Amino acid sequence: MATELAPRLYDTETRAACQRLQEAVDAEVPAVFEALPPLDLEMNTPSTGEFAHVLGALDAYRKTSPEMVVVGRMIAESLPDRTG
Repeated sequence: MATELAPRLYDTETRAACQRLQEAVDAEVPAVFEALPPLDLEMNTPSTGEFAHVLGALDAYRKTSPEMVVVGRMIAESLPDRTG
């Protein structure tokens, strides 16, 4: 599996699939935020340093999450069919 999938991790088709998934998720963010209750800014407001770390973690997750989904699908589709 690694021999077949490794070259595909960064090819144009895989990168495009990751980008499309990321864009689709990003498009849903406003609707998710509209459904959430307002933040209580009096409760445990993070420091500037903590806030920067949270934003960094979210940015990393935003990039790696679509990659995990796409690569996971490639792995699943490379396995033998066990439904029959």
